[in-house]
Amino acid sequence: MAGSEIPDSPSRGENPSAESVIDRLEAAVNRLIADYEELRAKAADSEHSYRRLTDALQQSESDPLDSADVQGKIQSLADENDRLRQTLDEARERADRIRSRLFMVEDEL
Repeated sequence: MAGSEIPDSPSRGENPSAESVIDRLEAAVNRLIADYEELRAKAADSEHSYRRLTDALQQSESDPLDSADVQGKIQSLADENDRLRQTLDEARERADRIRSRLFMVEDEL
């Protein structure tokens, strides 16, 4: 809301022309309109954010997480990680055996 100052009023001895007074009033009205439009846009953004948050809150209340379900998913992922670790260990052992055989073959040549 920049420029919300009131236009300077003339000092006592001055008699401003009607044109300069109208120009200053027009400038003040333009500043007020710009401030109004800025505030209106901010209000619309705030209302949009409020609606989104309200919708998200309603969604979370209507679809609560079942802790047993979450625990089951966590356990399932932990089991899968264990299987993957075991597979990687077996693959590493096989790679080491193949490398050892390659060294033996290389030495024989």
